[in-house]
Amino acid sequence: MIRKIVASSSGVASVGNTTPIEFGVPVTADSEYTVSAKIKSPTSAGSMVLSTTWYAKNGVLISTSSSSSVSANNTWKDISVTATSPLTAKYASVNVSYSASGIYYLDMVNFGLSTATTYDEAREIGRAHV
Repeated sequence: MIRKIVASSSGVASVGNTTPIEFGVPVTADSEYTVSAKIKSPTSAGSMVLSTTWYAKNGVLISTSSSSSVSANNTWKDISVTATSPLTAKYASVNVSYSASGIYYLDMVNFGLSTATTYDEAREIGRAHV
């Protein structure tokens, strides 16, 4: 679902940060997570940053992991940040900050464990020997 953010100045839109125990995403400590999205920012100005904020089991903020700032300039662009959750993390929130007034769009937000399969060498499909 595409989210439209009409901003009169810079700001932050968040999910799960006001009460992370109730609305945050449960996480496993010391695990790699990625948050990603498609964004679109105003033509003339404005950039966006995607971040994950980590919380302890009692809801106390531990730290925040942020992407680089991306200026989408009225085109859809990918944005993401990959980070390892702190050793005491139990919950996370997802945040998007925007740098100026204007209309911003956010779509296809995904948060989850980073999983990637890497291979040391190319694989070959073989024929069965009869």
